[in-house]
Amino acid sequence: KSAEQVNGEGLKSWFLSDGMTYIVKEGNEYYRNNVWPTLDWTRLPGTTVEQKSRTAGGYGFGSQTFVGGTHADGYGAAAMDFAATKYQRGANDWTRSDTVASVSCLTAKKSYFFFDDEVVALGSDINCSSANPVETIAMQWPLSTADAPLYVDGMAKPSSLGWNATLSNMTWAQADGLGYYFFPGGQTLKAKRELRSGKWSDLNLGESTTVYTNPILTLWFDHGTFATGQTYRYAILPGKSSTEMAGYAASAPLSILAHDGRVHAVKDHLLNAVGAIFWAADSVDLVTVDRPCILFYRTEGNVLTIAASDPTQATSTFHVTINE
Repeated sequence: KSAEQVNGEGLKSWFLSDGMTYIVKEGNEYYRNNVWPTLDWTRLPGTTVEQKSRTAGGYGFGSQTFVGGTHADGYGAAAMDFAATKYQRGANDWTRSDTVASVSCLTAKKSYFFFDDEVVALGSDINCSSANPVETIAMQWPLSTADAPLYVDGMAKPSSLGWNATLSNMTWAQADGLGYYFFPGGQTLKAKRELRSGKWSDLNLGESTTVYTNPILTLWFDHGTFATGQTYRYAILPGKSSTEMAGYAASAPLSILAHDGRVHAVKDHLLNAVGAIFWAADSVDLVTVDRPCILFYRTEGNVLTIAASDPTQATSTFHVTINE
């Protein structure tokens, strides 16, 4: 369900329910220095968005039913078969259909895997038949200082405000205590360091009109216009130094087992654990399933711990076969 935009409140909350990853280290990074009104609300971290003009008003449900997750022993996986929310513009009752308007043609399969030190994000089947650019935002971080360094594959990038660049074939990045791993083969992202300003009244009409300013660092995937079959893959590692990220990338403790329109699956070799999103009946690693579902399992010695869910809630029965 989309974020609600009524009574002059939530004026920029278009994407809050579209896969945002709310990562904090101390808990107050987005609250100190009045950061919220200074963010770019079209680039919330973790979201995949069609960049187009938006207006406030209405709320509603997406058109797909596959959304949810499962967990075992403190680890787990979650996913959403994302399609544009249908907003109920001008309707007091969301069950009414007379004012439904689709706000985007964007669709995507988005998944998240939670291990010890990492949150892994995979995306596939990113499609949008419009001339508007489509992006997936890996990071939008309020920097502790304007010149906090950004390291990419061991090299320090310019720390001046106004810097922007296209970073090709990245394997890892680190800034301000946050690490990002982009898996072997590298990824190309865009980056920007800027001073951003805003007022609380930009978000809620009755709030303060004082202008606040903060240094913000943003990293995002540019999927282009008329996006077809686009993908992304990365892991977030909070609390890592640049030295630790270099060691992490060299050890490569994660493997992507599947990354397509049928299955998203990631293995953590240190935990001997696998998270798997089955968008369709299929097999990966040790398991075969007979319908869409989400699995997370871990092997410790001769003990297999497995958790499973049907996020569509469409059936009371599905079958998981362990292939020894």
